[in-house]
Amino acid sequence: MGLLTIFLVALICGVLSYVLASAKGCDAPTWFIVGFLSGPLGLIAAAGLPDVKQRQFLRQMAEHEGAIPVRREYLH
Repeated sequence: MGLLTIFLVALICGVLSYVLASAKGCDAPTWFIVGFLSGPLGLIAAAGLPDVKQRQFLRQMAEHEGAIPVRREYLH
């Protein structure tokens, strides 16, 4: 029963890490592996990831409003 419990906790942590990383715009499959192998520590690390999607959105808003100069990569 102990090994089954450990496996289920690892699987849950892997899935939750995957969902968090995906929502934040990071590499979700990698974070599934990290969460599965590290357990709750991997889940805590995934929760601490920067939100890439939000950063991109805020940068585009600031560029549109003229608060910061427009990046060249958006001009293509």
